[in-house]
Amino acid sequence: MNDIELIKDLSNALGASGYEKAVVEVIQKYMTDFDLEVDDFNNVVARTKNFDKDKETIMLDAHIDEVGFMLQAIMENGLLKFIPIGGWNPNTLVSSQVTIYDDKKEVTGIISSTPVHFLTKSDYGKSLEIKDMFIDVGAVSAKEVKDIFNLRVGLPMVPNIKCSFNEETNRFMGKAFDCRIGVAAMIKTMHSIKDKALKYNVVASFSCQEEVGERGILMNIKKINPRYAICFEGCPADDNFAPSYLIQAALEKGPSLRYMDTSAINSPYLMEVARNCRDTYNIKMQEAVRIGGGNNSAIAQKVGIPSIVVGVPSRYIHSHVSICSLNDYHEASQLVQKILVSIN
Repeated sequence: MNDIELIKDLSNALGASGYEKAVVEVIQKYMTDFDLEVDDFNNVVARTKNFDKDKETIMLDAHIDEVGFMLQAIMENGLLKFIPIGGWNPNTLVSSQVTIYDDKKEVTGIISSTPVHFLTKSDYGKSLEIKDMFIDVGAVSAKEVKDIFNLRVGLPMVPNIKCSFNEETNRFMGKAFDCRIGVAAMIKTMHSIKDKALKYNVVASFSCQEEVGERGILMNIKKINPRYAICFEGCPADDNFAPSYLIQAALEKGPSLRYMDTSAINSPYLMEVARNCRDTYNIKMQEAVRIGGGNNSAIAQKVGIPSIVVGVPSRYIHSHVSICSLNDYHEASQLVQKILVSIN
């Protein structure tokens, strides 16, 4: 398996929450050695060929959706109104390209607003809201939008950018690393342990719709019924703006494991296992305490499953372009592999 191609394929897949079919196809491409179960919501459960129904199960999880948008209305002049799917900072959006898509087509548009030449003095410097923006696909009427571009209300859209890899820095630049870099690390981990004789089953949960309320993992938990859960994430890097004493998710320093965030206090036992693995096997690892954010680990805990989050630091998540490190991806997978053989 080529790690770089895996990450590129996952990043490039179009997969806004609820519309993750293309991501599922990438997972199927790279997991032919596993028994895959795909449901109507685009959740995927992957079991090893040596799965034993009499053993307890540890669940690995990573969400496959990404933040995006949805076409809300077509204006008479051919511009499109849109709403967010998941959380966005509106200040990052204007002049960015998006891909509007379904199973049959992909259409490129650009997020725009009133040009600077037509702003009044009182408008200068004001922060824009999404309701003040529109998407332009190059049409001049609603009829063209429908007849030439074949667009309709309700279509999803995601950032239009192709993932690239810098061989000198070992870093990627692309979209959707929240959580496609986590998905990639989970695939790598499953391949690494699939032939090992463990005391329990390890089952992968590729969950949908995390960005709109952590919905998919609950569906997968009901199918898997795990004893513990380890959730991979593409977590927000803080090394380019936080004071040095608060940097807890820096690029090139390994995965970041949270003790808590606004949604969960993670398992003290699993955190202890992770620290021991870091020290025993000399694996890079960062420890974090967050006052914001949330993820699938919270849902696992709400139904009584001890869990932790292994985050691969990624700069500028929930924006059009993110940056992450191949080295951190490897360290995250290595750490989880060691945790899996260390859990008692």
